[in-house]
Amino acid sequence: DFGFDGVLVGRSAIKTISEKYKGRVPHNTFSANKAALMTFTSGSTSGPKPLVFTNRALVAGAVYNKTAAKVKMWDKKIHTWMQFVTLNYAYGFWVSAMSPILGGGKTILTPDVGPERIDYYFKKNPDAIFGSPAVIEMLHSHISEDTSLSNLKIFASGGDRLYPEMAERTIELLKQHGAHATLCNGYGLSEILGLV
Repeated sequence: DFGFDGVLVGRSAIKTISEKYKGRVPHNTFSANKAALMTFTSGSTSGPKPLVFTNRALVAGAVYNKTAAKVKMWDKKIHTWMQFVTLNYAYGFWVSAMSPILGGGKTILTPDVGPERIDYYFKKNPDAIFGSPAVIEMLHSHISEDTSLSNLKIFASGGDRLYPEMAERTIELLKQHGAHATLCNGYGLSEILGLV
């Protein structure tokens, strides 16, 4: 657990926060440099590290995601984003789940993703996917030959390093399944935005 603005943030955060503010609305004046979200990195570089994002950093993250993927806000061609990343981390919660919503799109959550469910989720025809190298490995090992990914335009990988060899193999696999998608490598974004 970590202290944050007088509130204990950790496993019991919701209960602690609700008890602190029971019966009253907390006073919070918006400011670009004010802390807005506390979360953790995925732990791929030596264990999870806490991150405190300011309002400015959250907006910068949403802008970066749209710019890096060459997506215009409220782009009707890229409207449905599938999120294959746990919500416990910045990449999962802020980048994968919230950014598409703020851009006018929708997010498809995948709470029970696993090798046996990969085709089930891909048949939802997402325009874009937020995943990780682990999801890419699962894709290589478990996608059915007849699964079409022709709707897919972007596959964003984060949470761990995506090596060039794996990226090349993945682009070929996506093409084999009808996708002409851009593969984006967003590893390290959480740490950077935590400093904005």
